[in-house]
Amino acid sequence: MNSAPKLWLTYAWRDNEEQDVDFVISELRGTGLEVHFDRAQLIVGKRLWQQVDAAIKDPSVSAWAMFVTENSLRSEPCLEEIAYALDRALREKGSNFPLIGIFPAPVDREILPSALATRLYVNLRDPSWKKQIHDGVVGKNTFNVQAPTPFGHKWHTELTLEVWPRAGTWAPFAAMVPEEEHDNFGTIFVSSRNYFPKSMMTMGLFEQRRHDTTAGLMSLKHLQQPVDSINSGFICFKNRRPRVVCFGPLNGELYCMDTSA
Repeated sequence: MNSAPKLWLTYAWRDNEEQDVDFVISELRGTGLEVHFDRAQLIVGKRLWQQVDAAIKDPSVSAWAMFVTENSLRSEPCLEEIAYALDRALREKGSNFPLIGIFPAPVDREILPSALATRLYVNLRDPSWKKQIHDGVVGKNTFNVQAPTPFGHKWHTELTLEVWPRAGTWAPFAAMVPEEEHDNFGTIFVSSRNYFPKSMMTMGLFEQRRHDTTAGLMSLKHLQQPVDSINSGFICFKNRRPRVVCFGPLNGELYCMDTSA
């Protein structure tokens, strides 16, 4: 008797023209899943809920997945069909029945049906996509999320770094680089989150050439302007990225980041 977990997969013919869906099916079967499917058309043809009716009523089916593209999701008839099918699946199978969205490319979550957006959302660009789907089918959560840093950061150009705290305020805002990088250390300024202005004004910029820390001598600059989750600190360099840059509140814990990471 075959005890492999059974996954029902719904997809559109047009999404398998280059055998992209066939590849997914083959890979998932390689993980030990029993994948069943119908040559369904999500946009035209018979109604979607009728296409998946067998999967919903079959007690041996462990989960239901859909291979969905953004083009399909932007079709109003398709959205209505998916919403109806999701509702029917939840009514028949219960809220714990795994519903999995499989996406070959990122899509705007605003256009996802809420019943799907709040469940397992798998992007095929993620190296662990097969494991995510397998674990979702068998009800096993082994996806480890690495604890995020207490700060966020973004490079706007090769030489301009934006940083901000995920909580709290850095005031005064300070940035440091190794002392040997002093001549490469440009200005620092504060601006709205994710907004890199074409010109900037620095108010109350202070500089200390030799600041002794446990990491050695550092070149330090700080501003009286606060940095928080809305207003970011921007750190500019002249010719190259330093090997390490530190930032945070002047009189509190500063965070150091390896710029090669």
